[in-house]
Amino acid sequence: MTATICAGLALGAFPAVGASAAPGDAWPSWSHELGGEFRTAAYESGEWVYRNGIGQAMGPNVDGLYREDYFASIATGPEGPPPDLRGDVYRHVTYGAFGFDRSTHNGDYELPQDRETWPDFTADLAVLAAQVDDDELFLRLRFTSMPRPDAQIATVTFATAGSAPTSTQWPNGAGVSSPWTTALTLWGTDGQLDSAAGTSTLSAAGGAIRTTLDERFWEVRLPLAALPAGPWQLTGGAGLADPAETSTYWDVPSGRSTTAAPGSGANDISDANVWSLLFAETDDWQHDERHQSDLLASGEVGSATAALDVQQLRSGVDTAEAARTGRLSRFFHSAADLGDGIGRSGGSVPTGYPFVPPPGADLRDPAVNFTYRNDLQPALLYVPAACADGGCPLIVWLHGVNNYPFEPFGLFLGIEQLLEERGYILAAALGRGDLFYEGAGELDVLEVIADMRERYDVDPQRTHVMGLSMGSIGSHGLATRYPDRFASMSGFTLGATDLLPNLRHVPHLISHGQEDFFDPGARSTAPIYDELSALGYDTVYYDWAMKTHDSSTFYDIGVPLFDRLDASVAPTAPAEITFIRPLDSDDDVALGLIHDTAYWLHDVTSRDAAVPGRVDARSHALSDPLLDPENATRSSTPDAGLELPSGRGAHNLNVTVPAYVDAAAAENRLTVRSEGLAAIGVDTDRAGLVLDGLVVDVAGDGTTLRFDGADGFETATLDGSAVTVAHADGTVSVSVPAGDHVLVFASTGTSPSTGSGTDPALATTGGGLAALGAVGIAAAALLRRRRG
Repeated sequence: MTATICAGLALGAFPAVGASAAPGDAWPSWSHELGGEFRTAAYESGEWVYRNGIGQAMGPNVDGLYREDYFASIATGPEGPPPDLRGDVYRHVTYGAFGFDRSTHNGDYELPQDRETWPDFTADLAVLAAQVDDDELFLRLRFTSMPRPDAQIATVTFATAGSAPTSTQWPNGAGVSSPWTTALTLWGTDGQLDSAAGTSTLSAAGGAIRTTLDERFWEVRLPLAALPAGPWQLTGGAGLADPAETSTYWDVPSGRSTTAAPGSGANDISDANVWSLLFAETDDWQHDERHQSDLLASGEVGSATAALDVQQLRSGVDTAEAARTGRLSRFFHSAADLGDGIGRSGGSVPTGYPFVPPPGADLRDPAVNFTYRNDLQPALLYVPAACADGGCPLIVWLHGVNNYPFEPFGLFLGIEQLLEERGYILAAALGRGDLFYEGAGELDVLEVIADMRERYDVDPQRTHVMGLSMGSIGSHGLATRYPDRFASMSGFTLGATDLLPNLRHVPHLISHGQEDFFDPGARSTAPIYDELSALGYDTVYYDWAMKTHDSSTFYDIGVPLFDRLDASVAPTAPAEITFIRPLDSDDDVALGLIHDTAYWLHDVTSRDAAVPGRVDARSHALSDPLLDPENATRSSTPDAGLELPSGRGAHNLNVTVPAYVDAAAAENRLTVRSEGLAAIGVDTDRAGLVLDGLVVDVAGDGTTLRFDGADGFETATLDGSAVTVAHADGTVSVSVPAGDHVLVFASTGTSPSTGSGTDPALATTGGGLAALGAVGIAAAALLRRRRG
């Protein structure tokens, strides 16, 4: 294949554009963040940054079908599931349950199946950035995956804004057209600049191109004199470089891809060889690349443009587009870079799943477990109009196995209306794929929350986590590992954890169908509710008689669910804490995931790495009402659910409303009961305690207590006898042996009242659990407001 030069351009004997730039010439530094909203542009202190997005390199819509069209027969045809399930099953497969959505994109192009050579997201152009220095323009192209410099090829075209040149084919076999007068093409370590004057070459050897493979960047320097007068109208995109001639776009043949060649994914071809199109914005900001796939299918991409002004770059101005609302997509630069592409492992569609693929459905990756490796990771959002500038509570949604963050937007009927009415931002996390939100999957959720707090200033006391299936298991896991980070957790269809006592201050809801083919009769769910109820915790269990593993388990309860969220506020420093330290094997030190903190307790360390230790602690300086489990109100109410949307609403509603008793007058006292812990750290300020004069009632099998902010404190007694006080890094620590003891810190030499040892509530309830009565979820809501 030979390079295609636009009609009307003459090839001239021009010198290399970078010839005047010696290889040692300095390249500028870049300060922009990689993450942000998909398909947005901004000037940022001397840089212009266009964030195109990630996971969008799917090429044109070759077969004319959109993602939701592939399974339309499920909703209308005589085959398949029973009519009362058909709508739910259609939504499940359309929005990705068990991997079906991985077969049904809008764009149809498939990468070669040799994923080591062409990993997923090759040619996925994530960010285009620009800056000027004297008489040069510098461009930086950041790809999602970049296995080697010559795996992809990219084009950026320039035209003087307002000049409206004739639409012309992009050079080098791109197969699409737009209005331009100068086109930059990059491949490997080389490139070219095409204009009416001819073609000039660029190269790394000439100092015009730089590749940073480990960071997946291309950089290029262009003399401003070689470009048309600004400001510019840009178009651009990227595709695969032809291995036989890397200066050209790889022609995509019809049919499925092979090990060594891409495919159109359909029994037809498109002239477009561009996979990832820049500037393909849409008015409604949907979560997928539908608009891009339509433009590439047409071959005319001139409506996908952006403006770039050199004077704005020189001025160092900061600009931003007006805040967008509704459906949005964001991505962020993760601290974990696991390599390029997607790791795949075995999986299967569960037995009993009520769906048979319709005739002709070309399923590619259903039921295969994915691990998304790249350092750029997405989150799909819904931002209500009232929350454009932030300040709203946040729901973090965790998807089910083999699924994608599209999930809640198709499966939870009415969720966007509820988000608008109640003023909640929703962020659906990827969790790195199918990792059950552990390890890198856990980190992903924490990074999504951090990104949302930075962008939208969400209230940390009103961050809620919920999910379906694997997402429900993940919600349990995250809420129990990090109980101080969530105001509530809700799980739909499944839940499993051995750390349930940690949910003392995290209202819990589980919704599960008795016909669930993963867990018939809700065998795993009822014991979760029973344990939380016995502890006197705030918990609700919807036990559905006619539901399977389907999304109606949550959309049928949308209004009461949001009522519950409205009433849930996480305490920042509760008087009582129960914390079972997860196993050390659950930690990931390399990723910074250490599960040793809850509210004002920190550095909680188990004595045996294979045995989870536990601490129940109470600060008597804090005046929160105290939980009283024996007097909690517990009810179980049958409901035919005739008015619910699914038509399968028969259920039993099980509710435990916590009860509280008022705390005694505040005093400078701490009660600690521990088992299996080598050490416990106490943030004395957050706990409202003062070390001078502090009385600590300690019971258990022995531990070391560390107190913050008191370096140099010398005097303490244990059961009336002097005890050694150790000092390190602004803390003091005392080793307390097994048994019941009273530890007193007193610098004046006088001992305050020592009491009689362990707090009776802690000793008799195995965790300081106590109770009082109330009626129904409404009463629980009032109590939660009081507690928060």
